[in-house]
Amino acid sequence: MLKSRAWCQPVLDFAWLGAAAPDYDLGLTFRLQTLMNSLDDDDDKNLGEAQCMSAAIHTSAYLVTDDRRAYNFAAKRPELGTSRVKDFCHLLFDAAGEGFITRSEVDEAHDRVADCGRTMLCARHADFA
Repeated sequence: MLKSRAWCQPVLDFAWLGAAAPDYDLGLTFRLQTLMNSLDDDDDKNLGEAQCMSAAIHTSAYLVTDDRRAYNFAAKRPELGTSRVKDFCHLLFDAAGEGFITRSEVDEAHDRVADCGRTMLCARHADFA
């Protein structure tokens, strides 16, 4: 298992997230990862983020991320932009507001994301009404 996948496995284990999507465009994925890694030596770094961006671009879907750096990068991509890039905490708050998940599940998700070393755009729990 890739090191980055192992770190994120607690978040990926949420059943309500569904199954992982296939890779759509490996060339685009590689280019996005290379752009995000321009100052890093870790070949594995940002691979998951690049795969998600590639899938979102290919399928015209929204990109939801728990990584502040990936959010900022993707929001500047002309293929995505701020209208199609969302932070995971905002998805959590919307899901809780609609009754799909509970407040304790929101708290648990925040804990899992923090345990993975991620930083989301929202202040921890502060945005939840």
